[in-house]
Amino acid sequence: MKYFIMDINPNYVSAPQILNGFDEIQKRDLTLRKHENIKKQVLLYVKSHEEKVFADILTSPFFLMSEKMHRIAKKYEPTMVSKQVALVDKDNQAAELYYLPILPRIDCISPQSELNNGKTKFITPVIDPHRTLHKHIFWLKGFNSDLPVITLDLAESFLRRDLKGIDLTLMNLE
Repeated sequence: MKYFIMDINPNYVSAPQILNGFDEIQKRDLTLRKHENIKKQVLLYVKSHEEKVFADILTSPFFLMSEKMHRIAKKYEPTMVSKQVALVDKDNQAAELYYLPILPRIDCISPQSELNNGKTKFITPVIDPHRTLHKHIFWLKGFNSDLPVITLDLAESFLRRDLKGIDLTLMNLE
């Protein structure tokens, strides 16, 4: 099985910029143990821009997926926990529903991974596919990023639906 790190495409410049919500959604609560600290539904405002096109993936200040992307991901991970997040552009009277997935952190980084100057942060993680617990979408435990890792079959499902703004980076396997 192949795995990819999923990110927003850097050439996709029209992704909305979130202006609030940093108190309502704390990074420390983005775990399966603490997600109850986050409301089931959150309203966030975005910076106004006339040509705003809502991307299907947002990565800053936290990972969000569009409703369409969420429906696809739920077919692969039916028990995935997530919170509804409404993004509102007040000036242009536009709104879009997103989901904040609470993904498991899986310890599947191989000892073959390249470390940053011998410290604990990885530059190039190498995945041991036997330790992924057969999950289709997850975060890497111990990696200095909150970008999700997805399987090839989930990536193909996203790409077949022509989702906007997705960038995939193939991961090295042990």
